Amino acid sequence: MLAEVAADGWAQAPLLTCFHPSVEQRYGEAVQLHRNFEVLRKTRPRLDSNAQGDEGDSSEPTLEEIRREYQPTPVRSHEEVTELVGLSLWDVFFDNHDVIAADGRAGDIGSFRGAGAFLDERLIRDQQVVRSIRIAGSNFPKNLIPHRLK
Repeated sequence: MLAEVAADGWAQAPLLTCFHPSVEQRYGEAVQLHRNFEVLRKTRPRLDSNAQGDEGDSSEPTLEEIRREYQPTPVRSHEEVTELVGLSLWDVFFDNHDVIAADGRAGDIGSFRGAGAFLDERLIRDQQVVRSIRIAGSNFPKNLIPHRLK
């Protein structure tokens, strides 16, 4: 699976940034998040009509602040590629897409619960990890929850 996703190795793969963003990428995301919160803060209705709109403005994070807080994390090739494949399969099978195999058959891996267990079992079976599979509600396997649902 790793050779298909990252022919030159996971450490050189462009998708590595999904798990290990650069300082600059973290800075850009922090600034965008700050700006989004500022827009929300300024547009929400005021509970106190006497309150000043600009009170409490905070400054955007700086690259130096982000650089100071940055702590690189170790690359875990197998686990990260497995998570990426799991999230991709989750998005394909559970976002109301029709999945058609190369021979024209429709692909279906079961109900929401059953398919979650199927993906979890297939993706981690060779990782000597014992996990309890509790698939109800918030106990759904965390590595298979799409980012937009976390």
